[in-house]
Amino acid sequence: MTGIIKIEKDKVSPESVKVNAYLNPHPLDSDSTIEAEELLWLPGFDARSIDEDGEHPIFRDHNCQIYESIEKMTEDMFRVAITNIWPLLDCYIISHISISIDYTGLLLGNNSLAAYNYVNSRPEHGYYHFDLTRSYLLRQLKTLEEGKNLSLKFITTWEHEIVHLLDHWESVKASMYRDSLESSIIYTYYILKYRSEGIAELYYLLKGGIEDIKSIKDAKHRFKINIDSTKNKLCGTNTIAPKEKESILNTYDFYEIGPWIILDLLISFEGGFHREFILSIISDCENGVMIKNEDILQVIKIALRINNQEYLEGVSTY
Repeated sequence: MTGIIKIEKDKVSPESVKVNAYLNPHPLDSDSTIEAEELLWLPGFDARSIDEDGEHPIFRDHNCQIYESIEKMTEDMFRVAITNIWPLLDCYIISHISISIDYTGLLLGNNSLAAYNYVNSRPEHGYYHFDLTRSYLLRQLKTLEEGKNLSLKFITTWEHEIVHLLDHWESVKASMYRDSLESSIIYTYYILKYRSEGIAELYYLLKGGIEDIKSIKDAKHRFKINIDSTKNKLCGTNTIAPKEKESILNTYDFYEIGPWIILDLLISFEGGFHREFILSIISDCENGVMIKNEDILQVIKIALRINNQEYLEGVSTY
């Protein structure tokens, strides 16, 4: 067990967790095929031709410092998030956290900001892997260049992904439905996405991230419309085409409606034991009151105990 750190609040600080962010593929790798033209979008990149000083742009010290600064910036942002989520990690074993920065946009696309990669993670060994997309990095660098602050959505991105880490095994179970084209299985996966993204997005919502949906009532109404619409699309067919599946699963509603549905289920969860606490959280949230960090973590801690089956049973009554 050499090198493995057991996270205990009284003995270990978030700063001691090993975090390694790296550009993927790294421009300086011996087998890299990255051309200087592909890096021109990076603020401050020295694009002078090799003829001007005899040095290839990719290998210039100035540009190497840009690569290093991006990796450090990513590590620093992640460390802020892990500090915020730290009390929920008190019984976890962590030996290493890696963050792959997809600055080319060729690996992950631009439909998300970041991702917890449960496929490449090995929680039994304390190894966790995350991905950062080009769209997030671009916003981060542009905001920094303009001297502005990131929006709350971007600021809380890593907290969202760390909650996915905490939900690792339920994500693995749900993934069994992901690759199917069978209508009934896709429908189940669609419903489960409201759970996984809903729990992860609680941090953002309770920090004040209210968007179009502003109440439990609004969320349940939209949720019912969505599931009825999805049922109608899948009704009468055993399988669906990949493009139709993609259109069903490519929706921001998982993130916006999901956390409200989770809060609603928590009112009666575990025999209604948390009812008064959750009702007070909902009331504050609906009235635009930012929830204290310790209370947010308590809500997430309870929510993570709603497994996939309990969730499916809960929303089946809607």
